Amino acid sequence: EGRPEMFRRNYGLGLWQMGYDGAMPWRYSYTAYWRLPDKFPWFATQSESMFRNPVRGPWRLMGYKSVDGFVDTIKANCYAAGINDVRYLTAFVEAIEQAETAGREQEVAEAKQYLEELRDTVPWDFQGIRYELAQRTVSLQELVSK
Repeated sequence: EGRPEMFRRNYGLGLWQMGYDGAMPWRYSYTAYWRLPDKFPWFATQSESMFRNPVRGPWRLMGYKSVDGFVDTIKANCYAAGINDVRYLTAFVEAIEQAETAGREQEVAEAKQYLEELRDTVPWDFQGIRYELAQRTVSLQELVSK
């Protein structure tokens, strides 16, 4: 399965840290069987060798085809968790903007300081960061609603 936590970082907070607006994985799932292997046998050969070749192997896939749709890999779940991390970050940034509009300069300065510290760190404690973002977001929202 490789390093699935890399997908959470690289498709989540890591994108924000590097200043990107978004990203897309190269492929979610791939097999060449849909290309009619009876008519094009070299495609079936390529697909079968994909599972033996470490460079093009199944570790790059986000899901596997099944009768009922797709079976997600751990990597796909980490990818989704990275997207949710960005949602927490977005809610926090929006709360900062609301607090700024409400004239809460000290709280806004503290929140922006936290954002700068977060931008300069390598995120590994994802649940801790998510918890901190949620706590700070709720705190700012409560200040604005008073």
